[in-house]
Amino acid sequence: MSDSDFQLETHSQRVEVLLRNGRCLSGWMFLRPAAGRHLGAETIEDRLNESNSFFPLASELAQAPTREALLIAKACIVYVKAQKPTDDRSRSARASSSEVRVSLELTCDESITGMIYVALPQGRSRTLDWLNGQNTFLPVIVEKQIYYVNRDAICTAKDHNPSVTVPPLAAENS
Repeated sequence: MSDSDFQLETHSQRVEVLLRNGRCLSGWMFLRPAAGRHLGAETIEDRLNESNSFFPLASELAQAPTREALLIAKACIVYVKAQKPTDDRSRSARASSSEVRVSLELTCDESITGMIYVALPQGRSRTLDWLNGQNTFLPVIVEKQIYYVNRDAICTAKDHNPSVTVPPLAAENS
């Protein structure tokens, strides 16, 4: 029995990965043909938010069929960037969500301004709730790209259509 007898069928998607040390990697992320949490193929967001601490990334410079993969520690990622999904499931999810424009200041001295789609229960649909949700990697759409930002790499977030009412400061009440 060979190692190939134990390999799972996958498809790959081109991504760029920015690490906390400033290194940017380009390559191919392997995704399963079926996801465990929904119908259809596994997405980048699914792979990043699963419990495994590492995932393989095939270097863009490596040649097939002997493409070597780096094992990437999710905890060391600032963001993973890919083409914005255009499938029906992605469009449907965005259509049933609140669209919010945000700016994120990241630990690497970069900022990202783009759209988030908040699909949370009534009364918990603020940007603050989205940031404090269960997922570690949060999708932000910037034009034709999607950034899956590691929540732990976000220093500040600005909601451009704020839904959080800030009470007046004590000095303003005097």
